[in-house]
Amino acid sequence: MNNGTDALEALRVLKPDLAIVDIQMPGLSGLDVLREIRKVDKRVEFIVFTLFSSELYQLLAMQLGADYYFSKVTDFNKILPAITELLNKSALA
Repeated sequence: MNNGTDALEALRVLKPDLAIVDIQMPGLSGLDVLREIRKVDKRVEFIVFTLFSSELYQLLAMQLGADYYFSKVTDFNKILPAITELLNKSALA
């Protein structure tokens, strides 16, 4: 995807089980994408993976419905186990 608007449209059309978004994207932010998708689809699992490690951003992402929030600086090794867990959870549903 080139920007948040493209990501939002792709999520609406493709209806994936899992989406990974960054907070800072051209156009719509990852949080905007998360907010808009949650209005119409509670099923898709969301990972926010970003350089913004502020607790405020993390709290906002979780309030909007993110399943995980990871810092690209400190949590890089946590993303693969989280993806595996979410995909296994989706497979069982």
